[in-house]
Amino acid sequence: MRSANDGLRLRRTCLLRRLYPETNGETITLDPDALHWHAVRLQAAERAAQYEAISGGARAHLLAMLGENAIGQLPDGTGSYRRKQVTRKGYEVAQTAYMDFRFIKAKGGNDE
Repeated sequence: MRSANDGLRLRRTCLLRRLYPETNGETITLDPDALHWHAVRLQAAERAAQYEAISGGARAHLLAMLGENAIGQLPDGTGSYRRKQVTRKGYEVAQTAYMDFRFIKAKGGNDE
């Protein structure tokens, strides 16, 4: 399910991609605010991973309950889960270029 934030994030990413399509190869020291945003990013990623693990575990329980059946209805009538095999035609992916963005830990630095 997509949220309104997905569209906002996509627009921000597109705008930044247009403003800075390539790199100049230089290294800079970021403003002190970068430490705050780095911590926010790490904490959000950790929480997202935790919730993703919980969601995945719940999904596994539901799949096990469904077994080999195609549809499993919830007992309160609010909906059902469906298993369905999907076949997708093979295709070749064209060459593409993109900007990689990642955190690189300093040698001898701490984990954050």
